[in-house]
Amino acid sequence: MRSYICDIETVPLPESELVALMPDAIKNPVMPETLKNPPPVDLSKCPEYKGKKDQSELQDLWRADKQAKHAEAIEDACAEWEEKAIGAKQRFIEDAALSPTTATVKLIGLKDSTSGIAYIAVAGATTAEKSRLNEGAYPCKIAFKFWETEADMLRAFSSNINNGGVVEGNTDQSSGYKLVTFFGNGFDFPFIFKRCWILGVLAPWML
Repeated sequence: MRSYICDIETVPLPESELVALMPDAIKNPVMPETLKNPPPVDLSKCPEYKGKKDQSELQDLWRADKQAKHAEAIEDACAEWEEKAIGAKQRFIEDAALSPTTATVKLIGLKDSTSGIAYIAVAGATTAEKSRLNEGAYPCKIAFKFWETEADMLRAFSSNINNGGVVEGNTDQSSGYKLVTFFGNGFDFPFIFKRCWILGVLAPWML
């Protein structure tokens, strides 16, 4: 039976599109009212400095110190909140490549274990990217196939899978084939399925 080692590479959507997909709590975080308008510090428990002639001055110093520490605590809390809000947005962007709703399939690789040829389908490659890929040095023979859009690439991939030919032009279909992946059932194939659904492309049901 012919076997193919299969892998995909995903890339996040442009940041402008990612922002539109962010939950409101991440996209437009609202600072709690207690931080924006903090309650006044409690100065009612000012100590009495009995026996001290300058008690009034000492009490004023205590109140000033109490207010300064309160203001500093509020400032630190606001800074911490802002840091967390920025961090949540950054994590959303960093994790975007792992979700089919916030990322696209950029590349699908299939290496034929019989011939040793790796068939690499690439979606939306620029002229510069195509040149770098075609001129690269690889440990095995590479056959690149460039598609204008991700939908075109997934449509061709699904069609070949559904029709029993993993690689376009493969004539050895009668013996069947198997796909070899690392965690493909947990990531690659569900990702491909969901991207097909999102783009309105017939999913590779044979998987």
